[in-house]
Amino acid sequence: MGNFDMAVGINGNTMDQGSTTLYQKLYPKLFKGSQTITLEGIEFTVGWDVQSAPTFILSPPANAEALLRSHLMGMAAHYPVDSKAMVDTYFTAMGGSIFQMSMADVEMTVSGGSNSGTDKVSVTIVVEANSAGGKMTLNPIKATGKTTNPSDQSLLNKVILPQAMNMARTILSGINLPPLKFGSVQLTAPALIVSNNHIVALANLAGKSVPSAPFPSSWPQQPFFALLSPEAKIEMAKMSTSYINGKQFGKSGKLGFKIGDLHYNANITMGNLTISDAGATSIHFSTTGTGNVGAGIKIGCSNIGLNYDLYAKPGISGTISLSIVNGVDIQAETSNLDTFVLIMKPTGNPVEWILSAVTDPLLQVIAAAFSPLITKLFDGYKYNTGPLPSIPINVEGVSLTATPSGVSLSSYNGMMLASGNVTIS
Repeated sequence: MGNFDMAVGINGNTMDQGSTTLYQKLYPKLFKGSQTITLEGIEFTVGWDVQSAPTFILSPPANAEALLRSHLMGMAAHYPVDSKAMVDTYFTAMGGSIFQMSMADVEMTVSGGSNSGTDKVSVTIVVEANSAGGKMTLNPIKATGKTTNPSDQSLLNKVILPQAMNMARTILSGINLPPLKFGSVQLTAPALIVSNNHIVALANLAGKSVPSAPFPSSWPQQPFFALLSPEAKIEMAKMSTSYINGKQFGKSGKLGFKIGDLHYNANITMGNLTISDAGATSIHFSTTGTGNVGAGIKIGCSNIGLNYDLYAKPGISGTISLSIVNGVDIQAETSNLDTFVLIMKPTGNPVEWILSAVTDPLLQVIAAAFSPLITKLFDGYKYNTGPLPSIPINVEGVSLTATPSGVSLSSYNGMMLASGNVTIS
């Protein structure tokens, strides 16, 4: 689907839901106030009242390039560098990560001199979804606004827009985007983009580069999603099944026959474990089981040695399935172990009639001892990657958590998709 191994996204409705909950808990404390200023020699008291919760538009404004270049050029003028080069660099870095925070229902009150009154204004804050040093943040970078009365524009620019930026910083800095994590699999630092009404964090397996454009233009439409590449699933399975390679079983004992007592020592070792993708929510594994059996039987005054190669046929293989447990945890567990049998193949040249007398009974003993142990080793495989990421929100003493809920697993463009809703509490 794209050049990433893991992607996690939330949509605009989820952000609106969180904003509404914060607004209900923090109005009027955060959203209402006043400030006295002097403009052209006249003192004014300007009040603001954000009368509904801010909403999010997860796409850039129509005039994004001109707006941002003008804003960045003003900043660059304060630095002893080539302003145009600096603006070009910053604008390129921002590409694909800009969205809007809207305060569409703000009442502005003005009193001063011989004038007083109210005006309805709307404010839009341009926000950058940024990832730096492995930390993901949402940074307001520019506020614009409109008034119904053009003569109020200067007061809007001087008071309301700076206050809107302060509100946006307070709200957005309290959204603590967690690092991407999938079990014990190591990932790169994340990239953060805005696309298709979602904020999406992407990472690759450690050792690769951080994901970079071009990114997909479409994403799953659920409020929450997490996508995982086949390679990441395989890496998880390799790490969590590494204990199988080299696992050894042994047994020794004595069997009585009419021709004499047979003492034996047997061992079998698991090795050459391979993992491959078997669909969006499944992984195939296969391994060899090889070993040997050494035995000796005393007939009269003679000791006769018997040696066998021991192996599983046609090999040991099966399926690991991924599922959701506890509502938010991805669990890997063996769902099928293919049938196998243990085979003993004689080595050397023992007396044929001795082989025919002892091989089958000895194999039955070895199979009865080893087959359940091997089956338990694989059927007992279970690995929990831990919970899907939740987002802590801490603003002005109010603590909330946005947690995935109603999550199910499916396939999306060849990747594993975990998707569902988001509960904010």
